[in-house]
Amino acid sequence: MEGKWFYGDKVITEQDVIRFIDSKNKLFGGNCKTIVGTDSHYMKHHVKFVTVVCVYNIGYGGDFCWLSYYLPKEQFTNISYVKEKTKYNNRLRIFHEVSKSIEVADWIYDNTGVISDIHIDVSKQGKANFTSSVAAEVVSYASSFGFTAFLKPDSFVASVIADRYTK
Repeated sequence: MEGKWFYGDKVITEQDVIRFIDSKNKLFGGNCKTIVGTDSHYMKHHVKFVTVVCVYNIGYGGDFCWLSYYLPKEQFTNISYVKEKTKYNNRLRIFHEVSKSIEVADWIYDNTGVISDIHIDVSKQGKANFTSSVAAEVVSYASSFGFTAFLKPDSFVASVIADRYTK
């Protein structure tokens, strides 16, 4: 997987992530969920993406590690607007976030047998903002891969934890 994995301020390997998930699931027992969520933030020349893997001990908190990587800003630019003013394609960026969460959740399942929930940093339909206009699409997208998807305000892994590390 592209990028670097972190636990706290320490860089870890993909194998460390698998050990992290296995050990936390054993420690927390059957009363836990593994949750994956991705958020992104536009920087000067690129977009920073952070994907968080959280093992949540229901009612008691949890622990997490995260993957950080960058993609060129141009990858999310609407070419037709380049001459007058650069416009960024937020729909494409949001779908990339969901795709990365699905990729990581699949990877977790392949290596641990654990089925993850997907947290998406998008508002529910009916809200007066852009992200709510793609809510049904991104939930269907994640669901088509067999994952349960959660939107704001129930998507704390993407909208709070991942958001914190994108800045």
